[in-house]
Amino acid sequence: EAALQAGIPVFVDKPLCDSAAEVERLAELAMQRDLPLFVGFNRRYLPALAELRRQPLTELIWQKHRHALPGGARSFFFDDFIHVLDGLCHYGGRPEGEARLLARAAAQPGALAGVSVSWRTRHGWCQGSMNRSAGVTEERIDGYAENLSLHVEQCSRGWLTRGKAVQAIGGGEWTPMLEQRGFVAMLEHWLALLNAGRCDSALLDSYVASHALAESLLGQLQPKR
Repeated sequence: EAALQAGIPVFVDKPLCDSAAEVERLAELAMQRDLPLFVGFNRRYLPALAELRRQPLTELIWQKHRHALPGGARSFFFDDFIHVLDGLCHYGGRPEGEARLLARAAAQPGALAGVSVSWRTRHGWCQGSMNRSAGVTEERIDGYAENLSLHVEQCSRGWLTRGKAVQAIGGGEWTPMLEQRGFVAMLEHWLALLNAGRCDSALLDSYVASHALAESLLGQLQPKR
């Protein structure tokens, strides 16, 4: 906030804030000052998922699991699960109606061990889950469209099937990991915004939507705990 008030463009790693109301306030400030405000959602830029941007998806399933890492609900949703929520919204589409939530409490008082969400989109449906008591840390993404199936593991490699023809996707062994995981393209986007020197209102709207979804799901959870 201080940087924006001083006229300085701002890049923040996700989340922008751990409160949807605070995110909205900063977005409004950036628009008032016409300044670039950018959030580091690197999964929006994964080369392995490029095909998912080219046609409407009928299904998108995103799993991001961790080993022995239960946590408090707000931190769970905003610091970690928001990657899944933002990825689903970016590639699959925002909820048409209310998103459904299932949650599993951890043994520790006040901690979450797992959540699962699903919602309908304009063209199909999205489903995301995070298990933080899994046997291993892993991430899997499955996308489907008309005559298209795509499976990606660890955000970098997988395969695409179209008309029963299978094609390997993702970077080769000489492709730098930062490029495979979207950081190169993400920073190129940020530098382009800096060069333009203007606020991108559509980009800010997408950030607000992802954080608002996390807040909404957290609201579904809290009355049950």
